Amino acid sequence: MLQSLDKSLNNLTMYRLVAYGLSGLALLSLLLSAVGTLSLPLGGMALSLALLLASCFGVNWLMARAWQISANAESWYITALILFFILPQASDLKRAGFVLLAGAIAMVSKYLIARHGKHIFNPAAFAAAVLSVSGLLGTTWWVGSSL
Repeated sequence: MLQSLDKSLNNLTMYRLVAYGLSGLALLSLLLSAVGTLSLPLGGMALSLALLLASCFGVNWLMARAWQISANAESWYITALILFFILPQASDLKRAGFVLLAGAIAMVSKYLIARHGKHIFNPAAFAAAVLSVSGLLGTTWWVGSSL
């Protein structure tokens, strides 16, 4: 029994573990919003998540093609989920555009601000910093607040 568990855990990468954990938190936050426990609107949360997943996946795919390299399958997904937790929800068209922009900035930074194939900054943190410092969109770790 322990050998089977050990083999299963050895096959689980850290990227995949983080992706599973963040996915669980995202689903829980959507559920809590749906039942009214979380005061954030479900529609804005769901739209933000969809926009971030699309933006991060699309731009990551384009950048990997442009650089002619294979992309980490979980990296774009983890970045999208982190951005989901730190950006305000897409409550209007302007914010939706900034949410899309955040995903694009994060993925571009992963390829352009790199050394020997390794990104220098966390892509999600870089995108959040760019949007915050520029005054376009503030960030907050809303999932950890008492909203």
